[in-house]
Amino acid sequence: MLFDIGAALAAIDSGGATLAASGDLAADGAFVGATEGGVTSAGIVFSGSTAAAAGASASSPTWSGIVAGIVDSVANHIWGNSGIAKFNPSAPKPQPMAELQTDMSGHSTTFYSVDRNGVLSTTRIETRNDVMRGSAAGADGPFSTHNVVGVRPPYGGDPRSYGPPGAYIDTGDSRGRNIHGGGNNSRLIPDPFAPRQGWLATEGCTRGQNEDVISLGGVITAFQHLNRGVAVPYVRF
Repeated sequence: MLFDIGAALAAIDSGGATLAASGDLAADGAFVGATEGGVTSAGIVFSGSTAAAAGASASSPTWSGIVAGIVDSVANHIWGNSGIAKFNPSAPKPQPMAELQTDMSGHSTTFYSVDRNGVLSTTRIETRNDVMRGSAAGADGPFSTHNVVGVRPPYGGDPRSYGPPGAYIDTGDSRGRNIHGGGNNSRLIPDPFAPRQGWLATEGCTRGQNEDVISLGGVITAFQHLNRGVAVPYVRF
């Protein structure tokens, strides 16, 4: 199976670097420890032994844990050249992993996952992080959690505030800063259960369009069902 490293990692560059087709990550500084003949341009262009390729590591904080995991679980088991790598059939399978990220300035929330075959998948939706006047301090701040609880009914309150069933993702935040749809303001949001209900500020949660949050939640739920016990960290930045 062929695996285009450059194209795959370009999809998860939350640091904003421009990746060449070869998989060159030098602009972001995300990978260090390049080894001559194995990893070039401080990235993951594989042209030598898998042992040399394993010398790469993730160091940039703008690349979250899944990137380090991809290097540890995938890069050590593939070889190739010119940015194209092929899995070594005799090597152990990569371990499944996932991460959910909200980029507040980029107005997006993305779910990254790698399955047991080392296949990287991404699901991205548009989100907003505007908060209402008078919200608690830090309501719109960055945070991270160890594991996303998953799709669930919201914590009580008016269901119009959160949208239709399935449009609520519990991030595991102790302050309840979750991801949901809806919007309880009849003047600004005439139909809080509409597929695309519009945008309304929250008290600290991340707002998405109902149909988008439901779709994203379905992908997360599917991963969790297939990979029970695998944590899905969340980071909002």
